[in-house]
Amino acid sequence: MATKQQICEAVSKSLVEFGYPDATPDLITDIYDAYKGGKAEKDMPHGILGAFAYKHLADFEEAGGELPA
Repeated sequence: MATKQQICEAVSKSLVEFGYPDATPDLITDIYDAYKGGKAEKDMPHGILGAFAYKHLADFEEAGGELPA
C-alpha cells in the first residue's frame, strides 16, 4: 500500500509535468487532507490545483487504491 507521502509526491509530480510548477508535495498534502476530511471538489484549497489534485485522488480511489489517513 502506498503511503500518504508517496501519493502526494506522485500527484505533485504529475501536476508539475502537466505545467503547474507550484504543485509541491506540501501543497498537495493540504489538498489531500481536505479531500480525506470530506470536502467537496469545489471547496478544495489552492484553486485549480485543488481541483486537479482532487480528480487524481478520486481516480486513485475509484481504481481500488486506498488513501491512508
